[in-house]
Amino acid sequence: MDHSVQRWVGYDWWWVDTLFMGLASMIQYSARTGDPRFAATALSEYHDTTHGGANASQPGLWDPASNLYWRDHTYINQREPNGAKVFWARGNGWAIAAHALALEALPAAHPAVPELTERLTAMAGALAAVQGADGMWRAALLDPNVDPNPETTGTSAFTFAIAWAVNNNVRCGNAPRNAMRRAPPNHAYTRCTHTHTHTHKLHKCRCCPPLRTARLWKRRGRGCRASRCSPTAW
Repeated sequence: MDHSVQRWVGYDWWWVDTLFMGLASMIQYSARTGDPRFAATALSEYHDTTHGGANASQPGLWDPASNLYWRDHTYINQREPNGAKVFWARGNGWAIAAHALALEALPAAHPAVPELTERLTAMAGALAAVQGADGMWRAALLDPNVDPNPETTGTSAFTFAIAWAVNNNVRCGNAPRNAMRRAPPNHAYTRCTHTHTHTHKLHKCRCCPPLRTARLWKRRGRGCRASRCSPTAW
């Protein structure tokens, strides 16, 4: 962690996955050690990744017009076949889950809490608007026809973050609450889900119990207990 604090000075987290990889864990490490440097570094990187920062060639990945995150800056000017912006479900799943986990780790009075809360609720609203009729999301959030198969990682992360918000009295509105309810409790994302690589079809793994709550998502998000399984949902 000390090395990370030194290395990231002036170095932007340039792809959205890093929010999940570093933000909450560094905040948690500050809480455990009593050393505020780790949380301060993580929140500084969060700000630069979201809004643009030290490296001018890497603009912020947050799109306020859509309330979603680009995967990285190379996607900003790309468009889907239907003309929509390119927003990746899994990357936005990492991002919204990172916001929930960071908020859980921070003291309620921390100055970063209002921004994190506002962005979590904004994402929840945007995601609720593009949920599929089956309760799942697709890999291309704004053009589901690009890949009509359910995107399990994004769906599980979106549902976790919205459930966390509801459980912690974050006012995210009725649409996200309804989206959480529509996400099928026994569908692909709630069980350890696998892919037949030669057919790209999903099937359920019956050796894992359903994952019904945000708490279980964190505890059991590692995947299936059976050694024969090769989970792709997490």
